[in-house]
Amino acid sequence: MADEREFHQEVSGDTTGNVLQARDVDTINISNYYGPSLPEKIAEEIPPSVKRYINYRDRLDEIAGAAGPESRDDGPFVVEIAGAPRSGKSTIAYQYSRQHKAGFPGGRFRAELGPGVQLYPIVSRWLGYLGHSRDRLPPTLSGISDFWRSETANRTLLMLLDGACSEDIEYLLPGGPRSAVLVVPGPSAKLTEFRARHSITKVKLTPLTKEQALALLTHRLDEGQEEHGRVASEPEAAARLIEICGHSAGLLSIAAGMLADRQATITELVQRLERRGVTRHFRLTVIFDAAHDFLDEIAKRVYRAFGAHPGQGLSVSTDALAAALGIELYDVEDALDALLQASLIERSSGGRYLLTPFIADHATAKARDNGELQAVRDAFIAYYRDYGLRYAETLKPGRGWENDITPLGDHDSALSWLIDNQDAIAASIEAAAKAADHRSVVRLCLVTWPIYQRDGDAARMVELNKRGVAAGSALADENKADEKLLSIMLTQLAFGYRQQREWDLAITTLEWASTVGSPESRQSAIEGIGLVLRDQGKIPQARTVLEENLRQAKEIAAAYRLAEPDRITRPRRVAMARFHLATVIEPEVAIAELTSVREVFAAEPENLAKIGLWLGRKLIALGKRTAAVPVLDEAAKLADQANAPRELGLINLARADAEPENAKFHLRSALRLLEFGFDADADDVRARMAELDIPR
Repeated sequence: MADEREFHQEVSGDTTGNVLQARDVDTINISNYYGPSLPEKIAEEIPPSVKRYINYRDRLDEIAGAAGPESRDDGPFVVEIAGAPRSGKSTIAYQYSRQHKAGFPGGRFRAELGPGVQLYPIVSRWLGYLGHSRDRLPPTLSGISDFWRSETANRTLLMLLDGACSEDIEYLLPGGPRSAVLVVPGPSAKLTEFRARHSITKVKLTPLTKEQALALLTHRLDEGQEEHGRVASEPEAAARLIEICGHSAGLLSIAAGMLADRQATITELVQRLERRGVTRHFRLTVIFDAAHDFLDEIAKRVYRAFGAHPGQGLSVSTDALAAALGIELYDVEDALDALLQASLIERSSGGRYLLTPFIADHATAKARDNGELQAVRDAFIAYYRDYGLRYAETLKPGRGWENDITPLGDHDSALSWLIDNQDAIAASIEAAAKAADHRSVVRLCLVTWPIYQRDGDAARMVELNKRGVAAGSALADENKADEKLLSIMLTQLAFGYRQQREWDLAITTLEWASTVGSPESRQSAIEGIGLVLRDQGKIPQARTVLEENLRQAKEIAAAYRLAEPDRITRPRRVAMARFHLATVIEPEVAIAELTSVREVFAAEPENLAKIGLWLGRKLIALGKRTAAVPVLDEAAKLADQANAPRELGLINLARADAEPENAKFHLRSALRLLEFGFDADADDVRARMAELDIPR
């Protein structure tokens, strides 16, 4: 009698949504990992209409003419909005986005960009509107970008990329021909190749006419009493203020902010600016200095704190500002309201705020002049370091690198905090390295581990952990006890090389790590060497190394028992060493080992999924395919529970061998999971499909 699991299913035809194909649904939770798992909603990331907007009717029409056609064959429309600093480029982009909501039923998205801004969390946020949980997305930037394009191929979106400064904005473009992208370049933007690859319409803003500038001031200062307001009663002073501001919409908005809700006249403001050194031509610094001086003391501190924040162009949370300045949250919120009124900051997504690049330079200079730049920057670094370690402990508990870390939040809140702040964490690593704060560099690199192990790309992991290695080396030179930190940084760096399949670099780095540090850190490095050799297919060499790894793990456990006889020894280190060794030994012995270590990892679904994967592989190697099926089914369920798409993809690859009659279904599922970010693994699946003559 045929096994009741033997069956054949085929899905054909067209669909505009996601297709779920499954069987034994009591056992298998999911077969399309990247399908929507949350309710879909329309993105509305453009702030409400600006009441006092007045500017560039002709330019708005020009943008509409470029972005408005209903169809196109070669990708989204791209409109670049150019102009002088503070000319209102961002403002007109937002205004167009507000006025044309109906033309883009797929939603309106925005990104605040700048040097150091990471794109992965931006795309993951956008995919959230389409129903995708951020912990179920491809883990690399290239993977999530490909997935974003595929998910938006049939949608009509409007996207605003504000402060674009590098060619990387390519990763943010949607798929399909009906969407429109407004690009506002940042200062010193390097977009040559991007412009060459796309058909771009450039809309250039010129300074406001005198009539437009007067209308802007009137709307800001005298709405409802235009005929008898300050602008009408002080025409010469208003004209001089426009001249001082260089007919710039942005600077005039700041000037109006200085006068709003105050009894000062326009004449008094002009005199104040002229006393500061303005003659015929406007100077940004003079305008910004005056705006700063009009603030109360707490608002001034918050403004300067933006300038001291690590990295430029990054959005900052109210919690981070309160922690760095040591003031109450409600005081920070009041200060932010004052800065918004003064047109010195902008709202970002997620209740965060940021400065425009030109104002950021001024805020940094004011913090430096006030003698607080480094102290406040150090306070920001400490905030991201200390909170980051606690959130990282929630996601990766008991790593053993730092003692007495109290976990913070649940899994979802910890992951959200780390993703939302990963740009600031990376910038803090750079700032701490520049300040020779080696210990903070190392600890911040530890914070990045849960992010880049799964959600970041290997190149970024390598880049940051090179900083960690340099800092760890400096600490080890000063104090031999800190060699452990150097070993840990080397191991993290090698993991990045391993993800890139830079085998020689990974081995060399791990060999160095195995010669320094504590017994635990050295043993972890040796374990890494064995895994790299296994990944390369050098099984005899891997077995020798992993046998030595198990021997050292047992020695460490014995030392713990001797030093602390009253303490129950945690068996995890030895169990992990046994697990890794089992992956390179004979199937008969390996099956017993893999089965015996499962209990130690009962609370760790991701590791249980990995064990199940190898147990299934070993059963298949013995020809026990029927026995392998339920093992791999359970492993798939655990991988789904742990939000581990790579493991689930590899499990589906193994299931194709366990159930050859359903290989097409399993391999296509595996490819779906691995093609967005796990390029090398996806190539293995494609090779298997080609071997079986299965079309993609």
